[in-house]
Amino acid sequence: MAFEGEGASEAKLSFAPAPTEFASRDIDMNGRDAFALTERGVCYILSETLIDLSGPVQVFRTRLVQQVTGSDGLQPTASFEIVFDPAHERLVIHTASVLRNGERRGPPVRRRSSCCAVS
Repeated sequence: MAFEGEGASEAKLSFAPAPTEFASRDIDMNGRDAFALTERGVCYILSETLIDLSGPVQVFRTRLVQQVTGSDGLQPTASFEIVFDPAHERLVIHTASVLRNGERRGPPVRRRSSCCAVS
């Protein structure tokens, strides 16, 4: 599919560090029991969307924090869907991570490798 018009050569999906103005706050449950707040094996701790309309382009920032509390919550939290229109929008993914046993696990770091022919 070809894109035409302004920004046609610009990537419509990219991965980049979050800008400093999008600093995420730490999550504090304040002693609340995630298991008591569970629905179908998932505790939805934070769901927030911030919209910046002050610049030349609208910027939407979305953050979802959820905790799996039962086996029935594994499947729904194992994947997520992002819907956007590449004809009019650009998507930048800043991070996706899993916190397990106090350790944050993110996506694997992709390393460039080179291969040389051996004669």
